[in-house]
Amino acid sequence: MSPHPHDALAVRASKGDRDAFGELYDHYFEPIRRFVAWHGGKPDRVEDIVSQAFLQALDRITAYDPAKGPFPAWLYTIARHCVIDQFRREKKTVFSDLSLVPDAREAEGEPVPEERLAQMRTLLAELKPQQREVVLLRVWEDKSYEEIAAIVGRSADACKMSFSRSLALLRDRMPPVALFLAFCLEGLRSLA
Repeated sequence: MSPHPHDALAVRASKGDRDAFGELYDHYFEPIRRFVAWHGGKPDRVEDIVSQAFLQALDRITAYDPAKGPFPAWLYTIARHCVIDQFRREKKTVFSDLSLVPDAREAEGEPVPEERLAQMRTLLAELKPQQREVVLLRVWEDKSYEEIAAIVGRSADACKMSFSRSLALLRDRMPPVALFLAFCLEGLRSLA
């Protein structure tokens, strides 16, 4: 895997450069918040988990090693573990808040009808949690299979297979054109 553009910034942060960590925080706060929100639900819980993830990242930044993987995967892994830890403390099951899937008002280009978006959200909710997480990371966060693998602790090939199977399930239940429109025309990166 080739180095990620933020790896050098993370190395600077690992050597005590707080401004470098601040830049990483500024860049990754929203993507990590979205990622946690898919799993964490309530806004106050999401903010707590995001804060915990960045505090842990700051505490552990001296251990970051770009040879072991790109910085984003390292950070998402910390956030994922914070989500799991929170739900263990609460003795609840990790879930995905699919209300964060964008709606037609956020679309760039041709809006997807609201009933198609509702259908997509319902279908995503029917996927197994690991499949849903791979789909959300691949489509909404535009992560490579290698990055997804590092985040979820599986091989890149397993993530590719999971994504492929998930799309097959979605395609069987939703016409391909509607699925394409839902994934591609909806401003998928502007989740708020």
